[in-house]
Amino acid sequence: MTQVTRRLATVLAFSALLTAPRSAYSSESGGWYPGFEDAQRSASDSGQPLLLHFHATYCGPCRRMNREVFGEPDVQQRLRNGIAAAEVDVSEHPEIAQRYGASTVPRDVVVFPDGSIETVNVGFMPRAAYMSMLASIADRGYTMAAARQRQLDLQRQSDQQITPEPAQAIVATDSGDDAPNDTADVSRTEDDSVLGLEGFCPVRLHEDREWVKGSPEFTDTHHGVVYYFSGQKELQEFRYNKDKYAPQNLGCDTVVLSSEQQAVAGRIKYGAFFDGRLYLFSSFENRKEFKAHPLRYTHIRHAIKVDQLVGQRFQ
Repeated sequence: MTQVTRRLATVLAFSALLTAPRSAYSSESGGWYPGFEDAQRSASDSGQPLLLHFHATYCGPCRRMNREVFGEPDVQQRLRNGIAAAEVDVSEHPEIAQRYGASTVPRDVVVFPDGSIETVNVGFMPRAAYMSMLASIADRGYTMAAARQRQLDLQRQSDQQITPEPAQAIVATDSGDDAPNDTADVSRTEDDSVLGLEGFCPVRLHEDREWVKGSPEFTDTHHGVVYYFSGQKELQEFRYNKDKYAPQNLGCDTVVLSSEQQAVAGRIKYGAFFDGRLYLFSSFENRKEFKAHPLRYTHIRHAIKVDQLVGQRFQ
């Protein structure tokens, strides 16, 4: 089995783990799993963080969160993205509340894939802050899962006496003629993390189609990739909706992914925006095909990790 084939198999397996648990949701669930056991089982199977929201019918702040936070469609969607979440009524399940130290409500507790347990919120939290918290939880879980998978891959390579390939960075671009020059140079931060968009601000790129350099003073992470921002406003916009501003499918060529089931990295000079999202492609022909039939390639989402792309890395 070749190196590329092994990587592709890992990508497809990881994708199945992420997407399969969603069938446990009902149309009326509001993003929550039916119960604690369902969410716990899904988190264990998928490697996602388990989020427990403790509440009670007698709790005023809990009722307020139901009205002002959990009824919003974007919050419900965020609960389904990289998290297995369940509500726990402390009056009905005091043993679960005691197990996780939920002495007051509302309270949010997370069990991360590495087994660590953290109380991430106590009391009423506004919608925007709760959305940011959910995004941070999903990112931490993703980073832990990616690190665990890298460790398994390295162990497998060692067992098979395979020399790991050199590390490559991920860079990205807009499709405009004034985009920065394409490059295969490693793009990393001072702590050797992968730097997204070569340090350009993804919010300014998305909103204004402008290449504006970000600053390490304003930094956030999405799926293991570090992004710089031109200011605090842009940073907050990104945290509110990271999937909106980051390249889709981790910048993988969507045409190749859909037709050949291969995770091939796109190039910075072959980019296109569709429905408010940035897509990158490995050739002019694939970009042209996408622009002619965009719905053919955007209705299916794939789970791809930073270190599993074949070819030049771009993010």
